[in-house]
This record gives sequence, structure tokens and C-alpha cells, in this order.
Amino acid sequence: MPAIARAKRAYARVWFLGDSLTAGYDADSSGGCFAEVTAAALRAMKGGTAVEVLRVNAYGGKASDGLAQALAGLEFTADLVLLQYGENDRPYAQAFRDTYERLAAQFGRDGRAPLIAALSIWSPTYDADAEAMDEGIRDVVEGAGGVFVSVRPAAAEAANRSAGRDVSWLGDAQHATSDAFHPNSAGHAAIAELLADALRALVRKGPPRAIAADREQADRRPPRG
Repeated sequence: MPAIARAKRAYARVWFLGDSLTAGYDADSSGGCFAEVTAAALRAMKGGTAVEVLRVNAYGGKASDGLAQALAGLEFTADLVLLQYGENDRPYAQAFRDTYERLAAQFGRDGRAPLIAALSIWSPTYDADAEAMDEGIRDVVEGAGGVFVSVRPAAAEAANRSAGRDVSWLGDAQHATSDAFHPNSAGHAAIAELLADALRALVRKGPPRAIAADREQADRRPPRG
């Protein structure tokens, strides 16, 4: 697929949707979650962005959960949407791609035009099924003019995962000790770095895009006629 030319923008409203990785499993603290680290990186880029961040996630979340969450929160007129789904949707099937496509389409409603960035699945063991998952995500997101970010290099590093640590801060009684799958704080930092690197060329200094606020004002106007 040919590269898509994208103008630099200031992204004031950022919406993270995902599963347990977006929830912060298995970072050492909430602040170590890749979503928090990425938001901080966005704020630091060329004068600052990511003024308002909404994070929606669910342990064991699937693309269908993301679709429901997107529909429930469309009043949050995001400038940048970051999607992280697929780990719990395996094995790959056409239904996953179809659901992901419906998910991505929700953010373009009512003339909205946020940038959508999507992560590949986090898969320490990369196989044909993981490849198919990533290809499905890439096709949908790039087809929508968005950005696909592979976290495969970070997932492949054993140092980015470590079992046996105390992660009781998550408040999950069934997951108080880290496992060998979820990224540790180093893994989350690696994900954030890959994501920030992909977005850095698209972020500029300046006031937040007025389009989101303008849309909200327009929504409040009485109908004509």
C-alpha cells in the first residue's frame, strides 16, 4: 500500500482503547503504563500536545469490547485515537478483521477526522497466526488513513517481560503477581518509544486543532428550519 501524506497537527485530545496492556499490566505502577508514558511523550513534543487523555481498557478485552466502548464514548471528540487489541481475539479469523474495521470506522462519524494509530499484537512467540493478526490490523488502519505500529521488536525481548513481581497495584485479586506474557515497565517503555517515534513526525507545535471544539459547538446549535 502506498504511503499516505499526512499533515502535522497538534493533538489535544487523545483516546487510548485497549485490553490489559492499555490497563497497565504488568508495569510496576500506573505511571509506567505505555499509555501514560506515550501521553507524556506527546506533551513534550514540540511545545506540547495531549492536553486531555481518555483511557478505556479491559482485562481480557477484545475488539468487540473496543467497539462497544467507542460507541459509548463518542462524545469524547478525540484528535488522536490509539488502538491496542488482538491478543485476546486469537486465533485470527475474518470476524476479527470485520470487527476491527467497524471499530475504526466509529471515530470518523459526523465529519470527525482523528488520526488513528494502532499497535500490532503483543506476542512474545511470533507465528503465522500472529502475522495474520497484524496484517489484518495493518490493512484496516492504513486503509483508514491511519498509522500501524509494530511492537514485535519489543515483545521479542525477554528483558521486557518478567514473571513473579508484585503487581498488586493493579487491584486484580487474580493477577497480583506478574506473568511472563505481559510487558514489565521496560516493555511498556519500549512500546511507548515505538509509538512516539511513529507519531513524532506527525505532531507539530501550536494550539490544539480547533476542529474538535468547533464540532462540539456545532452539536449544541439548534437544528435549522
